[in-house]
Amino acid sequence: YDVFDEVARAVGAQALALAHTADDQAETVLMRLLRGTGLTGLAAIPMTRSLGECTIIRPLLDIWRTEILAYLKTHHLECRQDATNEDPRFVRNRIRTHLLPLLEQDYNPHIKALLNQLAEQCRTDVGLLQAVAQRHWKRLVKPHARGFQIQLEGFGKQPPAIQRQLIRLLIQHLQGGLDRFEFRHWVEIERLMTERPIGTVLNLPGDLTLTRDDKDHVIARRLTPGRCPPHSSKGMVAGVGLAPQR
Repeated sequence: YDVFDEVARAVGAQALALAHTADDQAETVLMRLLRGTGLTGLAAIPMTRSLGECTIIRPLLDIWRTEILAYLKTHHLECRQDATNEDPRFVRNRIRTHLLPLLEQDYNPHIKALLNQLAEQCRTDVGLLQAVAQRHWKRLVKPHARGFQIQLEGFGKQPPAIQRQLIRLLIQHLQGGLDRFEFRHWVEIERLMTERPIGTVLNLPGDLTLTRDDKDHVIARRLTPGRCPPHSSKGMVAGVGLAPQR
């Protein structure tokens, strides 16, 4: 995607069309489920999303690979096959060539359609949660030195699903994405918000820290590269960073 972004900027493209299919969507949902994911992860591949100043569109996301190959054959067109798609070292390839055929044969012949259906349902639900969280953002989260200040009383009155969406927004504002964040991080963040003592500092992936500033606020910051947060005599430092999953 970095390469796509670079080329799009170089040629002044406003949109980038990618050829992900319904099969890719099914594989993505199953792969994320096996690795452990939440509602947002199960929403899987979106039809559109931004990439820098460009918009990614996926016009084939509702079309099956067999339909595309049949079209190519009918119209005597050739396509390019990436050799790495057959490499069993990659989890996605093993899901495509071994796990999904097994599930289709022995469990449910419509498994890929059902996985796509699950992704669509999750995208709908996540969209609603994100919209509600956006409405609460300006009221509960204020700019602070190198970061944001979270108002805990109002935050605590929100349902857990909205709280997590607010934290997702917070992380995205601070570092642009949620790379390397896993379920254990959400658990630690929730504990910081509800039960950790004043002065507690929580280290998170991407040089992010959350600090229980007082009984009413948590401060979220992104540290400068190479710096570590100071240890507080009133609290603790919880290091919960993990290596990214490939």
